[in-house]
Amino acid sequence: MYDKHLYVFDGNTPREAVIRNYTTDDFADLIRVQQESLEDEESLNHAVLMEWRNPFKQKQGHN
Repeated sequence: MYDKHLYVFDGNTPREAVIRNYTTDDFADLIRVQQESLEDEESLNHAVLMEWRNPFKQKQGHN
């Protein structure tokens, strides 16, 4: 039998990651995490760059 364990670091301390499906109780924390990542200027610049490079993006005025 195989057993898989995943870890994330909290500073220099490894913590076991629990993988599970989201529930409605998780929504507030998920939104908070997304807001924090979008406040990071580097992440925002990356998102803008990826949108600019998207070859499947339709140009305005073209359908």
